[in-house]
Amino acid sequence: MAKEKMVYGVMVCRTDGNHIPVIESSDYDKCYECWNAMQFEWTTASKEQRPFRLEDPVVTAFSPSMIYEIKLVPVMTEELASKSNNPYQARMASQGLSQTFPSAGGIDLLSR
Repeated sequence: MAKEKMVYGVMVCRTDGNHIPVIESSDYDKCYECWNAMQFEWTTASKEQRPFRLEDPVVTAFSPSMIYEIKLVPVMTEELASKSNNPYQARMASQGLSQTFPSAGGIDLLSR
């Protein structure tokens, strides 16, 4: 029986509950490298009393004290990820994120 390949994820866990998923990949070494870089940035930012900076997948900076953990965890198996019958995931994989959800038609929903 072939061993299922795992998908791993690196997540910055914030005290306010707005956790940031940084990367997901079946390449453990790539995820570990990302985790190591995030851990180093967190430690350095804390020592230097400066904001923790993140530029991918979002550009943001916030107090390192808002982080309680940066973790590397198995998310799922590749087989399970490919067998997902989530229609939004399938549409996003084939058409991209911007085409997945209906557009507001240029209307600013916040101005109403």
